[in-house]
Amino acid sequence: MGASHFLCVTPPTTFPFLPTTSAAPILQHVWDWTADTVADFTMGTVNTNKDAAASSSFLSLTEIADMRVRDIKQRLARSHRYGADELGRMILKKELVETLAFEEEKVRLRSVDQHRRYWAWRGIGMAIVVVLVVACWPLLQQGYEVALVNFVVYTDRKQLEVTRCREWQSKWGMLGVTLMFMIDILQAWLTLSIVLSWVIRPNRYFFLTPNIPIKPAQFMGGPMDKAFGSYGINIGSMLVTWGLRFAHGQLETWTGKALARSRQRMQQTKKKKTKITNEGHGDFTAETTTQSDLRRQARREAQQQAATTAAATTSQTTTTTMSAPPAATSTTSTALDELD
Repeated sequence: MGASHFLCVTPPTTFPFLPTTSAAPILQHVWDWTADTVADFTMGTVNTNKDAAASSSFLSLTEIADMRVRDIKQRLARSHRYGADELGRMILKKELVETLAFEEEKVRLRSVDQHRRYWAWRGIGMAIVVVLVVACWPLLQQGYEVALVNFVVYTDRKQLEVTRCREWQSKWGMLGVTLMFMIDILQAWLTLSIVLSWVIRPNRYFFLTPNIPIKPAQFMGGPMDKAFGSYGINIGSMLVTWGLRFAHGQLETWTGKALARSRQRMQQTKKKKTKITNEGHGDFTAETTTQSDLRRQARREAQQQAATTAAATTSQTTTTTMSAPPAATSTTSTALDELD
């Protein structure tokens, strides 16, 4: 009575530890559904579609009573593994009906117990998942933001690479970018398959990796048939991951070189076009160049003449100063003192 009463207690309507975000109503609904499911299935008050389908495959006492003796014996032999000697000891139809009804009820109860056990464990697992999500919600939110930023950076980088290939008209560069994108998809598929293989069994949708186990007992010299001798590490996925990364690096280098060659080719083409344009205007360019040279030469001659004149003036002043008498020097000093 105590256990039943404990399982039927109505779950609380509010949880103080739920995050105050848009996910709180969803988590609250999941929590309530889980608690109701566990309580109802433990008490046996709920009949799901699976239970209804399972119960419809069993025969009731009324249906068994309407059957013929030959059909009852045939069902007991095929469905419940009764032998000919056991069926021979049942002479009356009443005995056959009671035996088949008992076997059908036993199978039905076993199926119902299995369904209840399945839903009970499912409810418990859902409750654990909800608690983990609530407890790790800040970490999950931060991880989502980091993944979103990385996705935006990756898309911007790919858009820039495609734009450069179009600007420089590099077909090989575009091929390299496409191959790198395909390798990135394969790497994401491989990573997702490895992570999911920890919680579910591998299936046909997983990335195919070779099975190359490395067992520690092989290096320690111990027997392989003893305890922990058959345990090892599968390095097949590691080798595939390394191969994909190596191929991606080589493709990235090759694509960069292809883009560099395309840029150089475009620059050379642009220079040739500029040269052809200048040759088309050759007369005007030659006349402009001649006038510029003449002006530059005249400016250079004027600078040289000015420098020669300044040097001559400086030399004449120095000679006059050195040949002047001392009286003139004193007179100049007196005149400067009076000016002061």
